[in-house]
Amino acid sequence: MGTGWLLALLFSEVNLLQGLALVLAQAMLTFLALSVLLFGQTSPVAGPVVSQMMALHVLVYYGLSNVVPALLPSLRPQITVAMVGYRIPAAPVLSYAQATVAALLFLLGVALGSTIARRLIPIKLNQSLRKGQRYVWLPDYRYSLAATLFIFAIFVYGTVRYGLAFSNTLSGGQIASFSLSEQLLFHGLLPFLPVAPVLAASAYIQATTSKQRSLTRNLLILITLGVLGGMLAWRMRSTAIIAAILPIVLLAYVGAIKQWRVFIAVAVLALFIYGGLTSVRSNLENNSAGDFSLNNLTAALMTVDVAAVSNRTLSDISYRTAGLEGVAAIIDYQNRGLVELQLGSVTTAGFEQAMPAALRSEFQNPKIVKTAPSYLGIFLPGDWVTTFLAELVLDYGALWLFFPAVLAGLLLSALDALLLRMGQNPALSGLLVLRIPFLLYPLTFGGSLAGMTLLFFKATVGYLVMLLAVGFLVRLRMARSSYKMTSREAQVLL
Repeated sequence: MGTGWLLALLFSEVNLLQGLALVLAQAMLTFLALSVLLFGQTSPVAGPVVSQMMALHVLVYYGLSNVVPALLPSLRPQITVAMVGYRIPAAPVLSYAQATVAALLFLLGVALGSTIARRLIPIKLNQSLRKGQRYVWLPDYRYSLAATLFIFAIFVYGTVRYGLAFSNTLSGGQIASFSLSEQLLFHGLLPFLPVAPVLAASAYIQATTSKQRSLTRNLLILITLGVLGGMLAWRMRSTAIIAAILPIVLLAYVGAIKQWRVFIAVAVLALFIYGGLTSVRSNLENNSAGDFSLNNLTAALMTVDVAAVSNRTLSDISYRTAGLEGVAAIIDYQNRGLVELQLGSVTTAGFEQAMPAALRSEFQNPKIVKTAPSYLGIFLPGDWVTTFLAELVLDYGALWLFFPAVLAGLLLSALDALLLRMGQNPALSGLLVLRIPFLLYPLTFGGSLAGMTLLFFKATVGYLVMLLAVGFLVRLRMARSSYKMTSREAQVLL
């Protein structure tokens, strides 16, 4: 990644010394992120941890893709310039360098906080509760199979109910009028969209007979294809890519497939899925006039617009994963004394906004990270990519955010440790399933501290209750099967 920045610097017109400072900061950030990703794990038995997912978040949002707006802004497609340029002010290269240092300090703080949390809440993996489990962070075979079918059924229902009209539902403000049950279904569904395939892979990994392996292998293929088909309706490209890649990564992680093949499979799948969904999305937006019906979706599948895919790809590379752009603009305004540090009010506003409406002082708090830059006069109102880093920079600046990042890492890792530790009890296996979208949050949403804590658990409470009920039914069936086998053995002895 550092090489990509260096090559971009050679063709850039920015100040050479400032550009070199940016490239050096990016090289250090990449090295730290890869170190945390590769060596931040406590044990393969315990599985991935929060700090590793934050390292992936850093690589995706603050890494190589920022090279276009930082050093080569002339390469940005006109659609991106029109969409972003009039809202987010251009920032100097030095501000990008400071934003990169801020990202490095953020990840360093989270990693330190995660280490402290693991010391305070050690993961005592009670093997006596889950006999024969190689990977205790995954549900056992029966529960993985049952949870796969349950989550996929909800996914199908939610896709039919909301998928085709998802954009219209959001833009129309219909969510506020949903009943409580519909609120629980809709908000909890979004984090669980890519989860069914990885649960199917979990069932395959823990199958013990050839019949079970054959069943779960076929189920994994069908579930993954079904989720990808559903993602056409949702038009969520990143979620579709995650849903397809996760099972492959999991199989490589446990040694079920050769790891060197993973890179090829992941790259091919990501390009194929991204290109296909981008083409469909562009065709729908250009031809359906907002009517996202099944007929329009079918028509969009029959047409491939290479130019539209190319333009949207460049736009996404230089915007959707360019998390440093907004942060650099914020830092530039702070450096010029045009905006003061918020000293925790942005983070606090996120938690206030996540509370039930009856407990809020106002229905929409303008200081949440999504709207705070426009509220403070940095950006014009409009959609922009919000991240953990933007939230902390608004509150504490580029350097002092290290200390709240330590607290954030401590909190998130403590929650993660509790989910894993409590999930070792077979009656609470649903917590292991809930832990999957919790760990994926930095990649799928990447928004705010409140979003990954209070808002996440509030949105998924209905799903957790249902997952615990699924676990109860699985245990009940196992108990009945065990009773029948015992009765037969007694009859044979008699």
